[in-house]
Amino acid sequence: MSCFNAVALEDLKQKTYLISKKNKSKKIFLKSYTAPKDHSDSMAVFSFERQLNGKPAFGPEDQEVEFDAQGKKVFLRTSFKLAKMVEAADLDL
Repeated sequence: MSCFNAVALEDLKQKTYLISKKNKSKKIFLKSYTAPKDHSDSMAVFSFERQLNGKPAFGPEDQEVEFDAQGKKVFLRTSFKLAKMVEAADLDL
């Protein structure tokens, strides 16, 4: 986790985002970042806006969202299937 301790919000801000794999125009950038050394359970925490242009950023129609993070010594890419993030018929983001 030391590589995540070595980066700050400004290092990540322009190259860290969530993007719909189905609709590339739906892209939200990093809002805040907490390094593992600054979090009680030693986890890196990435936060994003929930809305894009006044509407929910992502919906079930997007099917899959990709997370990309790039900083000085950090490169991370993973994707999330939105169907697995549904609770009581609502997308839990």
